[in-house]
Amino acid sequence: GTAYLGMLVHEKPFDNRDLRLALSMALERKVLNVKLARGLFISAYSLMPPLPGYTQQVPDWAHWPRVRRLAEARRLYAAAGYGPGHELRVKLLYDTQGSAMRQYMEALT
Repeated sequence: GTAYLGMLVHEKPFDNRDLRLALSMALERKVLNVKLARGLFISAYSLMPPLPGYTQQVPDWAHWPRVRRLAEARRLYAAAGYGPGHELRVKLLYDTQGSAMRQYMEALT
C-alpha cells in the first residue's frame, strides 16, 4: 500500500513553497519507517513511490547529513514567516479506523 501526507497547495499556509520544502526536509522518513513500520516500507520523496522500472527522483538534500538538512529546513521555515512566537498550526485529517495511521499522526505532532 501507499501512505502519504497531502496538503492543499493552493491555500494558505501550504501555498508557500518554502514552507512545504521545509516540512518535507524536516520529515524523518527513515525514522518513521523504522519505528512505526519495522523498516518494511520504502520512503518516497514524491507522489510516485519507488517501483520496479521507475527510478525515483530523490532531491539532493535527501543525502545531506541530518544536521545540514535540518538547518536548511529551519532557514526555509523562517523564510516562510514561521518560528518562535509564530509557530505553524494546521489541522491533520486522517482515517481513524486504523491504529497505524493514528501512530503516524501522533509521531508527526
